Amino acid sequence: MKILMIGEFSGFYKNLKKGFELQGHDVILMASGDGWKRIEGADILIDSNWPYFLGKIHKRIQIIFSLIKLSRFDVALIVNPNIGLSLISKLFSFILKLKSKKIILSACGTDLEYLKYGEQNKFDYWPYDVNKPKLSKIIHKNILDSVNFIIPTFYDYAEPWRQSIYSKNVLTTIPLPIDTDSIKPFFPKDEGKIIFFHGLNREDFKGTRYIENALLNIEKEFNHEIEVVIDGKMPLNVYLELVKKVDVVLDQCKVYSFASMNSLYSMSLGKVIMSGYREECKKEYNIESELPGVLHIEPSVEQIESQLRYIIKNKHKLRSWGKINRQYVENFHDVKTIASRYITLFEKNSIC
Repeated sequence: MKILMIGEFSGFYKNLKKGFELQGHDVILMASGDGWKRIEGADILIDSNWPYFLGKIHKRIQIIFSLIKLSRFDVALIVNPNIGLSLISKLFSFILKLKSKKIILSACGTDLEYLKYGEQNKFDYWPYDVNKPKLSKIIHKNILDSVNFIIPTFYDYAEPWRQSIYSKNVLTTIPLPIDTDSIKPFFPKDEGKIIFFHGLNREDFKGTRYIENALLNIEKEFNHEIEVVIDGKMPLNVYLELVKKVDVVLDQCKVYSFASMNSLYSMSLGKVIMSGYREECKKEYNIESELPGVLHIEPSVEQIESQLRYIIKNKHKLRSWGKINRQYVENFHDVKTIASRYITLFEKNSIC
């Protein structure tokens, strides 16, 4: 099967591409590297040194000209429906339909349906209680009119799409993939201080002020037992080297589902993680086994502090929890497993 992938989401498409290729499929990834994360692996790199707004337009034009040069694909996957200006989005949709038999939207980033759902107060809490982005309804419609199916990656994105006018096009949620074969685990150590880490990236979105305040309060209380590292906005390879040295990774506290790419990288490295882990997430992913190394946190300093104290009290269990996390991602998020689920879904819905 010939597969075209456009965009990136913290390494999602890079890892999924690897899974498809291991299945014997011909894959082209067109991506920018996801900004300062500098994610490698794109076959066609979309980049620009132009100033902010002009740079965005320049990259959209690069996508269109690159599409024109490519042959026809069986299926195209795109990460985000917000492609440039109205005219550019229409042109993009037109050319993509000419070049692909079927077009699939990966519902995994901020889009109009997600924002509408949150604005209607249907989440108990969500990342955009402040600094909500403005997205174009026209561009959204231009892109969605060309999309055949939508495949969510989290409950947080799946439910808004299931409640939208595009609900009939929403397929089964498939979790994000991670190439576990390429990642050696570094499990929490048995001795010394527990090292907690929170990565700075979209601080309002991830709830950094709650996490940071909780960490600093606990550090004062247990200063001889823990170490706190708060850092971020670094290339992915540098970030992963840092994660190797810590024991517990606090990802984000304003979401329902834990399995972001950041959490999956951390779990693959054998780390304990703290993120959203609500019942909705367990049901969406059909999680039946216990995951003691995934601790649920919410946008509440007191609730996060309570979970941090629980970890400190159970320091002797961190290594075994890290091993359970590693085994979980090997079983349910490995690139080969996830790619197989996509191919099965394609076949079931006559996409290939």
